[in-house]
Amino acid sequence: MILGKRQDFKVEKFISLATPKSRTTRRPRQPLPLLKPKHNPARYSNMSSSASRGGERMVQQDYIARIRYSNALPPPPNPPKLLEIPNTGLASGQYTTPGYASRLARDQPLNIEADAELGMPLDLVGMPGIFDGDESYAFPDAGGYVTVKFLTNPVPPSTTYDVRVENSMLVPIDPPEEEQAAKQAAQEAHNADPEHNPPPENTLEYELFMPETVDAALNYKRKFDILDNDHQEEDLYTDKQGNGEGCFRFKRVRAYESATSAGTYEEKYDDEVIIALHDGKDGRLQKGAYYYPIVQRISIRPQRQKNIDKRMGRMQSQQEEVTDYMDMRIEDPDAEVIATRTVFRDYPYGESEKLEAEKLEAERLADAASPTED
Repeated sequence: MILGKRQDFKVEKFISLATPKSRTTRRPRQPLPLLKPKHNPARYSNMSSSASRGGERMVQQDYIARIRYSNALPPPPNPPKLLEIPNTGLASGQYTTPGYASRLARDQPLNIEADAELGMPLDLVGMPGIFDGDESYAFPDAGGYVTVKFLTNPVPPSTTYDVRVENSMLVPIDPPEEEQAAKQAAQEAHNADPEHNPPPENTLEYELFMPETVDAALNYKRKFDILDNDHQEEDLYTDKQGNGEGCFRFKRVRAYESATSAGTYEEKYDDEVIIALHDGKDGRLQKGAYYYPIVQRISIRPQRQKNIDKRMGRMQSQQEEVTDYMDMRIEDPDAEVIATRTVFRDYPYGESEKLEAEKLEAERLADAASPTED
């Protein structure tokens, strides 16, 4: 390797030279001539290597050059204004007083029309009242959601998705008072002695009702879409009630029971939440990510035969009948429903948290009203 003299100049190519030499000519090996630029300095080196190829010897020369790039930035559109400040030092205390910066701001006129926050709002959270101690805007309006998973297909097999499943109704069946009392007694016994008393079987029963046609399912979904301009039209109803009013008719499919169940109101923020991203273009919600807690996660299966027999015996004793069809009308929430939703604004965990807060407040008022002993 023969190193050339270091020089500086600007090039933009990588050069590779190969010089053939005859094998029959016996000449002493000499260094290749150096490339001498005319103007700026550069660094390069000659590297020689030999390899047999055909009847010639190849000598390769690599050229290394430095490349410089220009990174010239344009001047800022609004350059900062430099102020002349006398250099009196910190000993005078002039720069350390609180009023020094305020005096500079008063002396220098602003060439913009600025508001009280100088164009940058301080409330970057976007939730009203959050800095005043009111956190109600941070909690969802409703108490939460319940996710239901079918362990078996509720509709016949098909190559297309059946939209009727997501627009169906799952109606819980309330157990009789005797069964509820027996479960409560078994739960208390289990809490007292878990080794000898097994926990009661916490199986919930449901009835699945589903629209008979796909059009009815789609119209039913449109009634809940407030962004649909026609969601309040009576023409969306596919059936008529006895009084002539429109309705959606759901047909009973079969009875189901819960296979697994997990989650309570006290645990709805612990495991899973639903996140929905809104771009704010619809005008209903401002732009942001909204979360919805999951109160309960349930897996359901078709009701087992022993539970069917038990329920049929219960129905025969109580002279009940199975509901084959259910008519549904969509109406605005009444005052009672609105009041129930409002509870979750102040108490995210629902009525139990409200009762506990009222109890603590009553105890505090009682302690404040009681006379103190000297």
